[in-house]
Amino acid sequence: MRKGVKLEMGYNKYGLDTTPVVVIEPYCLKMFRSRWYVLGLLRREVHDRVVPSFSLFALDKVKWLRLTDAKFALPKDFCAKAYFADYFGAVVFDGTKPEHVVLRAYGREAQDIDGHALHGSQEKLHETEGYTDFKYYICPTTDFRDYLIGRGRRLKVLSPKWLADEVRYSHQEAANAYEEGGDN
Repeated sequence: MRKGVKLEMGYNKYGLDTTPVVVIEPYCLKMFRSRWYVLGLLRREVHDRVVPSFSLFALDKVKWLRLTDAKFALPKDFCAKAYFADYFGAVVFDGTKPEHVVLRAYGREAQDIDGHALHGSQEKLHETEGYTDFKYYICPTTDFRDYLIGRGRRLKVLSPKWLADEVRYSHQEAANAYEEGGDN
């Protein structure tokens, strides 16, 4: 990255039997949930035009890597912190737009979130003895929604309604899977 050299790598993408070869301009590294990623700019030809697009690559899925002789210039105004500012983790390309999300955390979950913010936009709205409400401006991407679902009854989505409904539906589906005959 510092030398401005493009990387060629064999990348073992989930669901593929082959290892595609990609050439990227590496912009930055990101760690999320004990896993390292590289943000790379790909330049693909589409209808005789070069179309640049960013992709995030998990380093543990890189099968091989080599430095190319091709150079690139990292834009002077690129800021990794700003690029990821609206995101929770490693999902950044699913088209989700940032919006205000309000969560209610109960008991120790509230203390954990208060001590270790889920996101840089975290704001404490209201605190009682039993729960604390937090507000975020975030893209509620699939990894953020999965996090919320995984917290079970310790965390409740107050808004937006569509997100609360999705988390509730996922919890109901999980409970149904434990019902007798729930193997459908």
